[in-house]
Amino acid sequence: MKSIRSHCLRILPLAAVLAALALSAGCVTSTEVKKIVNNANYQALVASTPGLEPGGIPADGKLDESTEDAAARISVFLEAHKDDKYLTGALRLRQALLYLNQRAFALAGTTITGIEDGDLQSPRDKAILAAFDSLKWWSEYAPETDAAAFHASQEGNARSHMKSLKDQADKLTDLPDLRDYFLEMRAWIGLKLALSTRDWPTAKGYIEEVVNDWTQTFSPAELAAASTPNGEIKSKPLDISTRRCLRLRNLLDEVASQYPGPSTPELKFDQRAVYLYYAATRASIESGSPRGFTW
Repeated sequence: MKSIRSHCLRILPLAAVLAALALSAGCVTSTEVKKIVNNANYQALVASTPGLEPGGIPADGKLDESTEDAAARISVFLEAHKDDKYLTGALRLRQALLYLNQRAFALAGTTITGIEDGDLQSPRDKAILAAFDSLKWWSEYAPETDAAAFHASQEGNARSHMKSLKDQADKLTDLPDLRDYFLEMRAWIGLKLALSTRDWPTAKGYIEEVVNDWTQTFSPAELAAASTPNGEIKSKPLDISTRRCLRLRNLLDEVASQYPGPSTPELKFDQRAVYLYYAATRASIESGSPRGFTW
């Protein structure tokens, strides 16, 4: 199995999860806390993406701290503020995500175990805590390149986490950016699971299910943008809507390049714009055209 890698984008990859992570304890407004949160959020943002192993995308900007320093800074601050459970919970959640990005999975697990749902005030923080097992599992197994080993040891886990992420996403109608991230991660898991099996009708089912579930949440305007020529979408403001369109195209590029050709069942997608983009990408690959084609 080829490793799942991003070939075209260097955007803030965890924006849907962490860009709006903010402490909801209104009394906490110190410069020190703001600096810690800003650094922790940004380090988590640039460190991983659903389609890449942690560390796959370089930082797009300058920070005062490394990922490791940001996590260590939280530890020092928490030691001095043990009595504020809301502050402690919010910062430990960020610290656990930073540990995932460092692939320090034992530390991430230990940190998250100390957080209870009642320690968090933000609905976003609570949703991330509820999905943390899936985030941790995917951080650990996204880089696996041995298809047979992944399928043999992780098929059940992959299916379980796909279900869990869908269940969590269905509850997040008021947090559409986080819902989008969970569904995108689920789509990458589905693609990895599909590529690890030689049962191509089953693989087809996995891919179609996860892509259809994700793109069901796209507006008609977003679907239209996702299927426009490259130059047009790249000229748009890099807002949340444009980013999700670019990330969808990134996933479809991977599907087109890695899903086998005519000897396997043809993929069909519910959204016509999604199918048209996939089919055009597939055709350009088979004809040997450059990946950045226009049509």
